[in-house]
Amino acid sequence: MKSPVKYIIVLVALSISSCTWNQSEIPADFAIKIEGMFHDKVDTFNGTYVRSGVKKPKKKEIINGRETGRNIIEYSDSVVYTTFTIQEKQELYSLLRKINYTTYPDTSKIECESDIVPSHKIHIKVRANNRIKYISYNDGCQDNNNEIKAARSIVNLTMEILERHKEVKQLPETVLLDL
Repeated sequence: MKSPVKYIIVLVALSISSCTWNQSEIPADFAIKIEGMFHDKVDTFNGTYVRSGVKKPKKKEIINGRETGRNIIEYSDSVVYTTFTIQEKQELYSLLRKINYTTYPDTSKIECESDIVPSHKIHIKVRANNRIKYISYNDGCQDNNNEIKAARSIVNLTMEILERHKEVKQLPETVLLDL
């Protein structure tokens, strides 16, 4: 008869190994949020994409109950609900692993020596394995360091993925100009 201690050791080892995080798997809670872009906001926590500066249909200006003959031009935000597929999440998560985002501090403000003015502060929030990391940088940064490249690659890939989505393609273009 074989020793039950050996079986217990094997069972404990298997249960411990199954609890460890496989770096190639996408965490169940994986989500990303990007704000601060001039006319786009991405939030996979809530499954939304917002495009700002979408022109509303023209309205006639009315003063004291009379049309003036002038049109009023208004702008609004367009919101669509969209989710990333497992393959899209894997694509994005692979990039995050490649840039070693897990080694970043919980809040990372990437400093820049040379900025274009005007520019915007981009805020990236990533959740994975019950941890949240915040990365922020100035999109007008002219520095070409690895941190800036990595942060831009997160934004660029996220936007590339979203632009493949039918519901995003169907949104009207923004009429806002980014100087």
